[in-house]
Amino acid sequence: MLSQMVQNGYVEDSLFAQLQVNMDPNKFVAQELAQEVKNPVKFSTFMLSETLFKSLEDQIAQMCQDGGYLNLAEILPDCFKSSEHTRELLEKVEQECRLMADENYVCSVTFLNKCVARFAKRSEQAAIAAVKQGARPDKLLNQQAQDQNKER
Repeated sequence: MLSQMVQNGYVEDSLFAQLQVNMDPNKFVAQELAQEVKNPVKFSTFMLSETLFKSLEDQIAQMCQDGGYLNLAEILPDCFKSSEHTRELLEKVEQECRLMADENYVCSVTFLNKCVARFAKRSEQAAIAAVKQGARPDKLLNQQAQDQNKER
C-alpha cells in the first residue's frame, strides 16, 4: 500500500478491501503510515499524496493565472475515473475555473470571458453585415428565434 502511494501518488480505497484491511482507510494511513505518508488528501474513493495534490493544484493555479485552459486527461492519474472526482479536485484547489467539454477540460474564467466577448463581437459584426446587405433587423430576430427552437 505504501509502495502504491509512493509510486503512483495515490491509493484507492478498493485496495484496502482487496488486502482485507478491516479499518477505515483514513485511520489506517494515519496510524500505520503516518511517518511515510504526510498529509494525504482524501477524495470520495481514494487519497492522493500531498506531493501529487500540490502538483495538480499548481498546474491548475498556473492555468488560471495565465487565463487559459487545461486538458485534464493529460495530468490526472487513473484514480480520477468520474467527473465527480474532478469536481472534488476543483473544490479543493479553490481556483476560479470551470469544467468544460464533458468535463475533460478545465478553463479559467478569464479564458471563458474572452471567448464570450469574441463571440459577441463576431455576432454583432455578422448582424451589421446582414443589415447592410438588406436584411431587416426584425427578420434577423425572427430567424434567431426559429434557430433556437430547432435546437430544442
